[in-house]
Amino acid sequence: MPPTSPRAVLSAAPPWTYFIASAVFHYLGPAFAVLLFARLAPLGVAALRIWSAALVLALWRRPWRILARLDAEGRRTIAAWGAVLAAMNVCFYLAIARVPLGTVAAIEFLPVIVLAALGARTARNLVALVAAVSGVHVLTGV
Repeated sequence: MPPTSPRAVLSAAPPWTYFIASAVFHYLGPAFAVLLFARLAPLGVAALRIWSAALVLALWRRPWRILARLDAEGRRTIAAWGAVLAAMNVCFYLAIARVPLGTVAAIEFLPVIVLAALGARTARNLVALVAAVSGVHVLTGV
């Protein structure tokens, strides 16, 4: 009998499915955000995404159990990390409100491409780097 509980189904899923799901949600957010700008300011859209993500995380992972076991330094680290991620999202939404989404997406990939270029050691790495740069160019037109 195959696993039926949500946790069992997620545990049995191959790793690439997590990547696909992550990519879908990563790109659906900004696509919907561009549509929401007609009704909300960029800061409102960013707040909506941050709070909805927090709600999903809280319902899915119940982080208060882990937070209760952390010391004060650990809680400060988590709070600082959350603040940095929130600031990053605010900056991203302010950017896509002013610049075409494709351009912002290309800029978002730039640090990853630079790190990949710095870490390229083999011909296989170089081929992957060229494929990534080409893909960003094709998808964004930048």
